[in-house]
Amino acid sequence: MINEVTADALYYAYSVGGVQYEASQDITALRHLLPAAPERLIGWSGMKYSSNNPANSILLCEEWSGLRDPAVRSAGSAHGDGVGHERQDATLAEGPVHQGVDRHVAE
Repeated sequence: MINEVTADALYYAYSVGGVQYEASQDITALRHLLPAAPERLIGWSGMKYSSNNPANSILLCEEWSGLRDPAVRSAGSAHGDGVGHERQDATLAEGPVHQGVDRHVAE
């Protein structure tokens, strides 16, 4: 759940295995991937996190986006499941990556 959007960061919360996490992502270099009214992103979104360290998570990168707005989805999102979750890729450097909230993605 995206709780706040500023010019420099997205603030969000999620739960993995019953543990609640609150995080932020610096979006300074990714602003061009956001819609004209980024405050409209507040609400549910897809995300990725490392299964080795669930606190290591992202909402957006150059190759992938968990944001709801279709304008910010990457061309590769055709492999998604239609609800904001994307298949695993190398976005988070180490360990398997899972998407969504309390959701394990089959390899």
